[in-house]
Amino acid sequence: MGTCHNRLRADGIWSEVAALLTRAVRCQRIRPAEPSIVILDSQSIVSGPQAGNNGTSALTHSEDSRQA
Repeated sequence: MGTCHNRLRADGIWSEVAALLTRAVRCQRIRPAEPSIVILDSQSIVSGPQAGNNGTSALTHSEDSRQA
């Protein structure tokens, strides 16, 4: 089963099936086959590593600034 599933996924068959089923359900519900808008939530987008100093805020003081 795993081999067949992996082959179908690698060939893009599952993506095509999902797209066809989505269009069919949307048409059945009297909606356009393709959505006209996309909403993205910033928490649902994975970003790569960020540059800069992580873990400190502008309101915290470093050890060096307290000694000066």
